Amino acid sequence: MRWFTLPVLLAACQFDRPADNADAAVDARPPECVPNTQTCTGELFTACGADGRYIRYDVPNGGPVGEPITLVMHDYACPLGCHASEPRCNRLSSAYDVADVLDQIDLVDGVDLIIDETTGPAQITAANGQMFDTVTVVHPSGRTDVLPVLRIPQAGSYDLVVVPLRTLTIRQGARLRLFSDLPFAFVSPFDIVVAGELDYSAKALPSVLSRPGCDVPLGPPATGGAGNAGAGGAASTGSAGGVSILMDNPQAMPLERGCSTPGGAGGGAFALVAARRLALAPTALLNVSGRGGQAVGGTVFGGGAGGTVSLEAPVIGVASGAIIAGRGGAGAAGNTTTGASASGANGDTDLSLPTPPGGSCGGCGTGGDGGAERSAARDGTGDGPSVGAGGGAVGRCVIRTRLYTAPPAGTLRISTVALPLALR
Repeated sequence: MRWFTLPVLLAACQFDRPADNADAAVDARPPECVPNTQTCTGELFTACGADGRYIRYDVPNGGPVGEPITLVMHDYACPLGCHASEPRCNRLSSAYDVADVLDQIDLVDGVDLIIDETTGPAQITAANGQMFDTVTVVHPSGRTDVLPVLRIPQAGSYDLVVVPLRTLTIRQGARLRLFSDLPFAFVSPFDIVVAGELDYSAKALPSVLSRPGCDVPLGPPATGGAGNAGAGGAASTGSAGGVSILMDNPQAMPLERGCSTPGGAGGGAFALVAARRLALAPTALLNVSGRGGQAVGGTVFGGGAGGTVSLEAPVIGVASGAIIAGRGGAGAAGNTTTGASASGANGDTDLSLPTPPGGSCGGCGTGGDGGAERSAARDGTGDGPSVGAGGGAVGRCVIRTRLYTAPPAGTLRISTVALPLALR
C-alpha cells in the first residue's frame, strides 16, 4: 500500500511555482552588437545601445520621396563621412553658428513640424521690436504649434530667429508663410522636405529698414528700386536705385532680407539647415520675391529687392519642377499732372516671363522691370509729368553642400552661388 503515498502527498501539498525567467529568455531577441559601443570606418557608422540593439531612429520624412523610414545605425552611411579621430560621423558646421543648436535637438522626441493643410497658409508672425522665445504656427484650421526658438545676434543686422526641429515637412499644396522683418533659420539634425511652398515673399510685407545705403529714401515724384544681388534701377527723374549688398556681404553672413523702398518691400530671408538631407520635390517653391513698387499720393516708388535663401545640407536634392524664386519687384509708373498711376508687378507675379514687368498706364511713364536671374533691374522711363520708378534688384541664394550639382533648368529664379560646406 505504500506505493500510494507519494502521489497523495504531492496532491495534498499545493504551492505557487517560483518565478523564473525561462519564458522571457525564450522571447528575448538575441543581442545584435556589443552594448554601448560605436565605430566609424570609411563612411560607415555603427552604434550599439545599452540593450545590445543597434540604435534606431524613426524619421517621418526620411525616405526617398519624403515617406517615413527607420534609420538603423548599423553600417549607416555617414552623410559627411567619418570623423578623422573620433568614432563618429562628421557633423555639419553651419555658417550661421547653429552647430550647438543641432547637437541639442532631441533625436527621438524633438519636434517634427508638418505643414499639411491646403485650405490656406500656415503662418508664423514675429516682429523685431518684440521680445519672444517661442513662435506660433497658426494653421488654416486654427490649430497651432508653439515652437521654442533662439535669437542669435548678427553683427550689423537683425537677430537671426533659429527654429530647432527634429524634422520639417511641407506637403504638396500646403504653404508656410512668414510675416516678419527678421531672418529665420529652420534647423534639423535629420531631413527637411519641401513639396509645398515656404513663402517669405514681400507681397504682403511692410517696408522696413534693412541696412543703410541699400534702402531707398522717399524722394518724389519717383524713386529708384532697392538693391540686393545687384543695384536697383534708377527712376526716370534721375533718382538712383539702392546699392548692391553683394560685395559687402558675399556669403550672406549675416543673413538679411532684400532692401526696400518706402513703397516697395524687400523679400525676406531664411536658411534651411539639415544635417542629413534637404529635398525639394517637383512641386516645391521657396519664395523670397520682392514687392512691386506702389503709387502713394504723388509719388511712385521703385520695387523692393528679392530676399535671401540659404541652403545647407550634406545632400541637397532638387527635383525638376522645383523653384527658388527671388526676383525683384518692378517699379511703378505715374503722371504727376493727371494723377494716373500703376503699380509694378511683384517679383513672383508671373515666373514664366523673363522679368517682372514695370507699371504702365495712359499718359504715364514706364516703371523699370524687376531684376531677374539673368538680368539686372531696369531703370524707369518717362518725360515731363510722365514718370517711371526703378525696378528692384534680384535676390540671392547661397547653397552649401558636400558635392554641388547644379539644379535642373528653370529652378533658380534668383542669383545663386555655391560655397563650401564646413565640417566639425
